[in-house]
Amino acid sequence: MTRQTRLPLQTLNARLVETVPLTPLEVLDDEHRQMVQMLARLDRLVDADLDLPDAEIRALAHEVHTFFGEHARQHHALEELHVFPGLLNSADERLREQIERLVQDHGWLEQNWLELAPNVSAIAEGMVGGDMDLLRESVALFNALYHDHIRVEETLAYPEARRREAELAAAAAARRLGS
Repeated sequence: MTRQTRLPLQTLNARLVETVPLTPLEVLDDEHRQMVQMLARLDRLVDADLDLPDAEIRALAHEVHTFFGEHARQHHALEELHVFPGLLNSADERLREQIERLVQDHGWLEQNWLELAPNVSAIAEGMVGGDMDLLRESVALFNALYHDHIRVEETLAYPEARRREAELAAAAAARRLGS
């Protein structure tokens, strides 16, 4: 007779999470959490009182540069491909205006990043210099725009997209039951 062992609840939950695929909106939500963390790292990078060894500063700058230069762009493209189109076709004028604003924000965020990127890249390469006060102001503006953008997505766009997905799923289920 084999002895049955019980796994701790934490281990069971971790295995369940590994086997349950995330919906696209859950993935985008998770990426927002990552963005907020990376914005804090960017802010930390230009902190006047930052007292880290050069190698750690360079690694932090490289991580931030890679994230906003690659991952954030992909995130925006996915939103514009999967979340925004249905909302832009809404009969709700206010919703359409807000979604158009979010699309425009992606352009502004990209433009702001293109202005910040050379400075962050220089820090990653160990070339610290230039006007750090101006860089801090630029980072503060970038942070503010990103946080506001995420807030609108999470309080308006994503909930509306979820509501619409639920309606479509319910309609599909009703059709299956009716046929």
